[in-house]
Amino acid sequence: MSEFLPPNEVERSKSKLINLLHSYMAGDSHEHTVFSNPTTRHEADYTFEQVFRYIQSEINSGENKMEFVVLAEHASDAANPKLVNGQALLEHQEKVHDFMEKQKNEVAEYPEVISGVETSIISAVGDLDVSDNVLSQIDLVIASKHDLKSVFPEQNGQPTAEQLTNIYLKLMQNPNVDVIGHPNRYVSYEDLNKMDWQTLFNTAKETHTALEINFNAPMPEELIKQAVAAGVPLFLGTDAHNLKDFQRLGEDIRQKIEKEDNRLDYPLGVKFSFWKKVARVLRTLEEVNAPAEQIITSSKENLADWLSKDKEERTIPWIKNV
Repeated sequence: MSEFLPPNEVERSKSKLINLLHSYMAGDSHEHTVFSNPTTRHEADYTFEQVFRYIQSEINSGENKMEFVVLAEHASDAANPKLVNGQALLEHQEKVHDFMEKQKNEVAEYPEVISGVETSIISAVGDLDVSDNVLSQIDLVIASKHDLKSVFPEQNGQPTAEQLTNIYLKLMQNPNVDVIGHPNRYVSYEDLNKMDWQTLFNTAKETHTALEINFNAPMPEELIKQAVAAGVPLFLGTDAHNLKDFQRLGEDIRQKIEKEDNRLDYPLGVKFSFWKKVARVLRTLEEVNAPAEQIITSSKENLADWLSKDKEERTIPWIKNV
């Protein structure tokens, strides 16, 4: 059981963390909906319309001022990724665009829903489960390492540090890839330390590619510090699959946790275990004085500016309104 802090210190700590969160993350980034559900496995519980309504209610209640939601739909089963034609992604994006167009005339203040894909690596040379032709038409593209057992069967699906470094470098050279999703996830600490991060950081800056700090699998603190020092664009992602991650907890559960440790609360209603990960990332960013401009999710304007520079040939409807 942890030592209790004085009440004024508890409130100061909570307020500070909330301010940090608002400084670095103005929306829910990397959100999955039922579109991501493969036929063999369950990924998410809600439609993008339901996600919009939930966050809209948060805005109306004054609890949370999210400016945007970045969808990151799976194109194929992340547990067994394979190449798909991607037409369904384009149709889904059109639905999102049409839905948001209607909101302009119906709602005074609303979160922007940004259509995106989390495409999976499917080869040792960085091929993805969605073609470049389709990716070039998607508003925001996150490329991530998921299951690679079919690619590296003799290594139990785990590429070496050198192999993974080369895969990420190849992805960064792809003009359709905006973000490298959870680059440390499913990677051993030993291999993570062997990867050529300096080359990756330099290439990320040169190619205008962001690295994700994923709250479900946060980067090690030292790696976050190195990325900030290198000036790499950073994308904070919740990787949410279920709105229950954000729902407010009952008073009985809140009191139970506070009996054990009153140093952390649920300032935005997120689950305690999830909030602890968020708090750890925020404190690391604060420790190294990470500039908000380096965190592309720090505001809708920052995200729009970053995407417009990266996607000059694409038409992204919501950017016109920023």
